[in-house]
Amino acid sequence: MIPSIRGHLLPESEADFQSLLKRNAAMYPICFDCERDFTGETVKSAAGWRETQISGFCELCYDKLFADAEDSGVDQL
Repeated sequence: MIPSIRGHLLPESEADFQSLLKRNAAMYPICFDCERDFTGETVKSAAGWRETQISGFCELCYDKLFADAEDSGVDQL
């Protein structure tokens, strides 16, 4: 786990996230959007695991949020 700029810990794996849950230290225990548990099905990468505690979104929902920007080319320089 790595510390966030706000002082809480950011998990980098499902095991890290489960550790936060056991210590009651997870800011977001479920996805803010789809309300599913954060598991290996909804979060695939270390960046995704960190994002669960930054935005409260699982990786699937976070990616959906920005799908339109990727399709329109807005995210390109």
